[in-house]
Amino acid sequence: MKNLLALIILFIAVVPFSYGQEIVPFPDLSESHLAVYNQTETIDDFQPAMVLFCCSRSAVPAASLANCLGHSLPTGLKIIQVPCAGMISTGDILNAFQNRADGVLVLSCHIDNCHAQEGNRHAQRRVESVLDILDQIGMEKERLLKSTLASNMSAEFSAIVNGFAKTLKKMGPALNRYI
Repeated sequence: MKNLLALIILFIAVVPFSYGQEIVPFPDLSESHLAVYNQTETIDDFQPAMVLFCCSRSAVPAASLANCLGHSLPTGLKIIQVPCAGMISTGDILNAFQNRADGVLVLSCHIDNCHAQEGNRHAQRRVESVLDILDQIGMEKERLLKSTLASNMSAEFSAIVNGFAKTLKKMGPALNRYI
């Protein structure tokens, strides 16, 4: 069983992401990594640009496994790998919107299953804080989502990301694209 698990982990580590997704390590949150290049002109052609802040112990392996298993994922994902979702600041989330993301998704470990013990709760509080800010500036709260995953939940990762993309597509481009 250990050999099978090691083989799966090795396979996940060496198979690159496709569909235009990108995994960026957390310390390198430069504007170039958060910048969104998908500038479509018409609503019919609109593909939402999403920044995903993903816990390295849960959501990143789930994303890699989803990719390896051929789950359908939207184009234009910017996956930011963080050691713990609790490290994400309100500034990081707002910076993603400032750099023209149509939506931001924070994916952490399940409650009571966080390696850092409280990281997922810290992330939840920060997301709630940014939701208040979005409300104050007149931006739709649905553009920010927080969810939890385990590392083996590839189908759920795909469902969450695709559902979020569908919601964003219905809303259309964020106003921040024209600021």
